[in-house]
Amino acid sequence: MRDRAGANKGGCATPAQIRLNRNICAAGENGDVSTVLNLVHLHKEKASLVNLSTAWHCLARKEGKSSSACQSSSLDVLQEQTRLRLLNCLTRGKEDPQPRCVSTIAWSCAKLQVTNTELLLIITDAALQWLTLFKPFELANMLWAMAKLQLGLADDFFSSAHDYIIEHTALFSTRSLSMVAWAFATVRFKSCRGLMYKMANAFAGGLQDEGSVNPVTVTNMVWALATARVNARKETMLNVADAAVGVLRAFKAHELSITLRAFARLNCCHETLFTQAAQLLCTSPRLQEDIHSQSIANFLWAFARHAQACHHNGHWHASSSVLTDLMPTCVRLLPSMRPLELASSVWAISRLAVTWGREPAADRILEAMAEILISQPASLEKLSPHGMGCILTAYCQFFSNHESPEPIVCNLLMMQLSALGVALQHEPEELDSSHAGDQIFGNEERSDGRRSDGSFDLVQINGKHSWPLPLPGQSPALPSQDGAALCNIGPPPGLELTCEEGQATAANAWDLMQPHIPEPAYIKLETSLLQESLLQCPSSANTHLCPHRHRPMFFI
Repeated sequence: MRDRAGANKGGCATPAQIRLNRNICAAGENGDVSTVLNLVHLHKEKASLVNLSTAWHCLARKEGKSSSACQSSSLDVLQEQTRLRLLNCLTRGKEDPQPRCVSTIAWSCAKLQVTNTELLLIITDAALQWLTLFKPFELANMLWAMAKLQLGLADDFFSSAHDYIIEHTALFSTRSLSMVAWAFATVRFKSCRGLMYKMANAFAGGLQDEGSVNPVTVTNMVWALATARVNARKETMLNVADAAVGVLRAFKAHELSITLRAFARLNCCHETLFTQAAQLLCTSPRLQEDIHSQSIANFLWAFARHAQACHHNGHWHASSSVLTDLMPTCVRLLPSMRPLELASSVWAISRLAVTWGREPAADRILEAMAEILISQPASLEKLSPHGMGCILTAYCQFFSNHESPEPIVCNLLMMQLSALGVALQHEPEELDSSHAGDQIFGNEERSDGRRSDGSFDLVQINGKHSWPLPLPGQSPALPSQDGAALCNIGPPPGLELTCEEGQATAANAWDLMQPHIPEPAYIKLETSLLQESLLQCPSSANTHLCPHRHRPMFFI
């Protein structure tokens, strides 16, 4: 047995460190951020990595109340001491590996949005060196943290984690699998479709074996598969959809909108899921109150995509009720819709209703959308050429099979878009919302006219291929398949949702240059595990790992 003087080097705690951890936990439970930081400052020379990770976790849990405190010099002390302790572990051999602590610290840095490059680099180095020592949920949290920070510092770690996880997929729970999938999709890791495919199969099987389905895990997994454009097995996706149907009433509005959008994007024709989701959405005041502009755009896009992909001639029996029951919500949210959301919704409604005069609710919504676009020219200017093309195509097709003249405002919008298309031929690059870079799933073009980085492809509109200005009262004809540059315009993409962890609703925060992504649910740390039992770790000649490590520290 090691003597007390050698306890620190062996990785177990001294009595002083045990008392310090108790005090940090107590201060954290009381929400006393200042005391946590002061304890770190006063005992910085003796604090172990476990003490420091406990402090990090306490700060992350109280992030909303500690924003001002986290800007003080005491946080600098915590960051520097953490860096030094990790350096001792990695290069000087003064402390044993502490993978759980590294996972906790990384998670906390992500929650607090710490951007200290020196600290994060050494955290990544430690994670890479101790990769095989992580338990599955620890590795999942580590990947989640690095993906959330999005600083581009963990490429090697993701590469090694990819190879490790693909060999040990069976060890991961459904919650961990969904977080890992979310992380790889978020960083747009190259060549991860094989891993995603395998994780999807394990996830579907795990949902049945574990006997419990969490809406958040389903949302994260299907979002990741859709974002990475993984061609998962049909049986796998149907099993996941079956699980989603079983807990449909537990979904929040934004979770359901993302889930339906993902299934639609993956062309998963699960009629029960879409029909029951539509019925629930149309009859639930709670869901309708929680819908915001991004969610309604997602819902409409998903239903329209499902109708087109899974039903003959795009006629879906639930279209009428969806348009009628959601019309008040659509009209309410129109003023807050961003241009991309508006373009997506215009396309979706025109597909669900098919033609003018068939669905009064759709007629009313599209007319109201045209009024907004006409009265707010700045909204049109923010659209990409592809977005303008989608709107123009939708209105033209919507009125093409109807003999009576379209509303004046709709005609004016089509005339303005046609004129704007001609005028924009000289400076198309200024309207391109795509962003360069190769950290994506490849550079191939997609059949729906989008690049693989999720941005709209740039559609050149020139004088030769532009549409003629329609005469008043006359519907503009669509260009022919042979001559028009816009003939390949597909449906606009679904809109991802930004939601802070643990919140039921989210602000409208769509950014044309950088789409936001859903995050895993709020992850807590069991503070009781950070008390004396975690630190009183007997030494062993065969292992450096604490026997208490089988007890999970994180849960969703």
